[in-house]
Amino acid sequence: MNNKSAIVVLLMALMIITTVTAVPAYQKRACADFVITNPREGEKFDNNSQQTVTVDAKNSGISDILEVDLFRGNGTYYSTLWVGDKKVGGDPVSISFTLEVNPQLIPGIFFYRVWAQEATGSNCFQLSHNFTIEK
Repeated sequence: MNNKSAIVVLLMALMIITTVTAVPAYQKRACADFVITNPREGEKFDNNSQQTVTVDAKNSGISDILEVDLFRGNGTYYSTLWVGDKKVGGDPVSISFTLEVNPQLIPGIFFYRVWAQEATGSNCFQLSHNFTIEK
């Protein structure tokens, strides 16, 4: 590698580092402070039962909850359970829906993925604790 190539590589690396560190602090932490508090780890639910997902976004940059998806414990996507635009205020936000899972998949371990949007328009998500669905 000649000197010109080395300088170009070094300048490109510096540009990438500068770009990564220039992200505003509130964007870095928005999802870090967005927490799914319900369901709790290890809870058990019946198939076809009413469920509530509770999201606490009090100290985050999150402005809206957009979607709740269901995944098997191994990470396999199962279904989108709720789609909407639920505004987030100072208090925790609850989203309720009827959980209907194919009986061939239960009993099993599952978790939720909750999609949210920041006030800036960027989307992010968090995962719930694992829970069990029984027959």
